[in-house]
Amino acid sequence: SLFGDALQYFNKAYALYKTPEVQDPDLFMHLLINLMETYSKSDDNKNFTKIRKESFEELLSLSKIKSERASQVWEEIGDHHFRRENYDSAIFCYQEGLKAAVDGFGSQNPSINPSESDIGFNYFVHELLTKKASALKKKFLINGDGSLLGQSMHCLRLAERLISLQRNALDLENAKWAFLDEKFDLYENILLTLHEGENFFQ
Repeated sequence: SLFGDALQYFNKAYALYKTPEVQDPDLFMHLLINLMETYSKSDDNKNFTKIRKESFEELLSLSKIKSERASQVWEEIGDHHFRRENYDSAIFCYQEGLKAAVDGFGSQNPSINPSESDIGFNYFVHELLTKKASALKKKFLINGDGSLLGQSMHCLRLAERLISLQRNALDLENAKWAFLDEKFDLYENILLTLHEGENFFQ
């Protein structure tokens, strides 16, 4: 299977990174995140939990609890819960990811997002916001609470703004078009969801 092939490759890389001769903490963290995703998608909860624990231990040892890598760990844990329709847990994890990614932001309230000025050049935060928006929308579809849809739309508006800022920060026109091509599906989905939400409130 594809998951089996991926795990075989990742486990070889894991063994390599555990040898004293190989010292690349950032790539090792990237590997742990890939392992978490693969174990989650193959429903191997035991190994998912094991790698999740190791990921936080590694982040602590590197003093990287507040970092992009830490936010990616929280994002992957959120994705794990989202796949299992545990939307409250997913939202909690995406919020923790935002806290890890943005200095000075510490709100545990899912209705609150970091400000654009706080986010600064951490444009990657748009992924967390988009996923948080999806989980909030799923909860809205379950219980019909309009405030959840409003929170979802707030996340998407900020995500759309960050994508636009990231594109404008690129120097070359070709790079901007390549970026738009890469983000087209995400951007189109954001605009469509915002349109649907606005129609709901009319």
